[in-house]
Amino acid sequence: YTGISYPGRLVQSYVMSDLTMTMTLICADDRTALIKTEIKNKSNEVLHLALTGTVPEAKALEGASGLVQIDQNYDVRIQNGSTPIISTDKKTYTINCTETVPANGMLTVYQTQTYSPDGIVNEREAAQEILQNAEKYFRNNAKRWNGYLQTIEQDVPSEAEQYKCAAVKALITLTGNGRSASGQMKTGAIQPFGNTSAGFWAWDSWKHVVATSKFEPSLAKEEIETIFQFQEINEDCVDYGAIYDNLNRNGSDNKRDSKPPLAAWAVYNYYTATGDLDFLK
Repeated sequence: YTGISYPGRLVQSYVMSDLTMTMTLICADDRTALIKTEIKNKSNEVLHLALTGTVPEAKALEGASGLVQIDQNYDVRIQNGSTPIISTDKKTYTINCTETVPANGMLTVYQTQTYSPDGIVNEREAAQEILQNAEKYFRNNAKRWNGYLQTIEQDVPSEAEQYKCAAVKALITLTGNGRSASGQMKTGAIQPFGNTSAGFWAWDSWKHVVATSKFEPSLAKEEIETIFQFQEINEDCVDYGAIYDNLNRNGSDNKRDSKPPLAAWAVYNYYTATGDLDFLK
């Protein structure tokens, strides 16, 4: 077994006496992970496939082959899957694959795993489209990440060559900590602490904007919009104009404090990278 995290994808490989299997995971959009499973059958027998899991609560949906809902916020869907079999305690699901791996042959199967804190129903059409056009999403993902890495090649001076790996790691961390629009947040932002503390702090976000402006300005623009969305606009409030310390999908979390005034610096860096004067206005 090997497991490797590359920029933009996770790859797991299993090598056994009768088969080899490689699983590659990418983020197809801000809600859905797309997984490609490549199986090589080294035996003289046909292999039958099934996807099974143990979860808090599984639910099969009428007329939805290959799809199982987990709680209210999570879907698992496999290409060419049968109607899920759910255990009596609803803790285990099994989806049989209608395709088989021929003797001494190969098969590639795709699956999606989708999460939405705002409910999963509205994400199903997008997830189905992703599964139907899986290779397009893999190509787009490779193009996007190659573009990200190219900015490092272009921007890191020769005397800082030894810092390129650190720059790549920083890029991976920034994009990996991104959280999309949810709840009261109309746009997304980057969490500075991953999942250890759910929220967005203004001075961290302004620094994120400066960084993401260099390789993905759309992320920078979105984070600017998110922070300003929660600016105090009540002219009768003593804090009129303030950008508060912390926010999350439930709104402003700490109206007692603010942060150092880095907004202009961040917005200027976005404008320098894009020339987007209409956004500034």
